[in-house]
Amino acid sequence: MEYLVFVNEYLHEMNLVTIIFRIVCAVVAGTIIGIDRSEKRRVAGYKTHAIVCLGAALVMLTGEYIFRQYGGSGDLARLGAQVISGVGFLGVGTIIVTGNNQVKGLTTAASLWTCSCIGLAIGIGFYSGALASVAALLLIFRYFKLINYYVNKHLRAVEVYIELESAQYISGFLEFIREKDCKVSSFEIGPARMKDEGISILATIETGRMRTCTDVLELLRSIPGIRTVEEYNC
Repeated sequence: MEYLVFVNEYLHEMNLVTIIFRIVCAVVAGTIIGIDRSEKRRVAGYKTHAIVCLGAALVMLTGEYIFRQYGGSGDLARLGAQVISGVGFLGVGTIIVTGNNQVKGLTTAASLWTCSCIGLAIGIGFYSGALASVAALLLIFRYFKLINYYVNKHLRAVEVYIELESAQYISGFLEFIREKDCKVSSFEIGPARMKDEGISILATIETGRMRTCTDVLELLRSIPGIRTVEEYNC
């Protein structure tokens, strides 16, 4: 027990060994977090996460160095605050809007921001908080899919992208929805992807009668005049 106490106290000192240790921990933590994003072919993968975590740790090490070197005249929190706000430009770069107005990359942006916070924690020597955060983030990446599956399975509203052969089928589409005891809560008309006479519809449909998202999609595919039905959140 005394040995563990000694190691803990030593790792919170400011020397070459602890500096290298914190930098290595930051790179490892960022890499572990980024592996999940790399497996999903996201824009920001393990290298980006590792670099962000490393940079954040270095900022906190620099802040602690200034604090110790100049007799407490530096503000440790100031540099860290700039990292938390400044890393936002990376997050914005990972968020894209697809051709169907579907937003992607929010999870990757959030993981980058959290990765920078973990780097700050490691850089100042808050190892327990950083380790717990890495574990929590991995749990979210790996096992929250089950929650997502359950939620999508029991959705009572579904966002869909639909392509119709022509505008004359819109009234039939809306009438079919009403007959099936569903409700269209949002509705937007635009051109189809193919430059022809077809049109596209972005709609949010409230399912009603305890139907599942999959049931509604099957109903939509049976409507005359519909060429394509794609789900957003199923």
